[in-house]
Amino acid sequence: MNQNFWLRKVFLIFLSSLLFISCNQQVPPITKDGKHYIRIDSTIGFSAELEKTIKPYRDKIEKKMNRVIGYSDEDLLKGRPESLLTNFVGDIILKQGKEIAKEKNLPVPVMSVVNTKGLRSPIKKVIMRLNGKEMQELFNHMADFGGEAMAGATFGIKDDKPVNIKIGGKPFRKNKTYTIVVPDYISHGGDRYYMLKDVKERYDTEVLIRDAIIRGIEEQTRQNKHITSTLDKRVYHVN
Repeated sequence: MNQNFWLRKVFLIFLSSLLFISCNQQVPPITKDGKHYIRIDSTIGFSAELEKTIKPYRDKIEKKMNRVIGYSDEDLLKGRPESLLTNFVGDIILKQGKEIAKEKNLPVPVMSVVNTKGLRSPIKKVIMRLNGKEMQELFNHMADFGGEAMAGATFGIKDDKPVNIKIGGKPFRKNKTYTIVVPDYISHGGDRYYMLKDVKERYDTEVLIRDAIIRGIEEQTRQNKHITSTLDKRVYHVN
């Protein structure tokens, strides 16, 4: 049973219990715009009954959330055009994308893109095959954004345009098709990635970005490796 299920269950139990308690304590409702609201704040006070109900579920969630999965020797902070965090995420998503593609017999990606704003989101990742025109538009968008979390490619940014694009160390070719792995959010045009929403060849991995990152970190931990990242000029400004 997944973590989101437990979070929803605890919230519903918590809310129901608070409503029950507040009704028993006769907390006066607030009426505004013809609607009645029940105040839920410190005036309700502690409830042993509520604590007894929630504790088993809270303990299960805390056991999952407080588990140490890896160690980093430095802070991984996000930024543009590249950063330790965005490079780390790009690398791990590409590596996990390749492994998952092989496990599920899907096209193997050569590049990953994760919108920097979406690093906090528990969303699925999608494998897509893009033609040269779509790839050019993808790089144009990343350059206009000032860089994104990415792996498997490098490019410079000059006057908000991409230059010297290389994929897998080789010059980008507009007559070639490329396989990439991205969050499903941007695969449907989120964050203005409109060039991706009409791509026909796409494969849902059914794996959350969050879970792929956890899996990658745990693999490193089993090998007694700490989390590391480097700034390698995969995205850079050109004067």
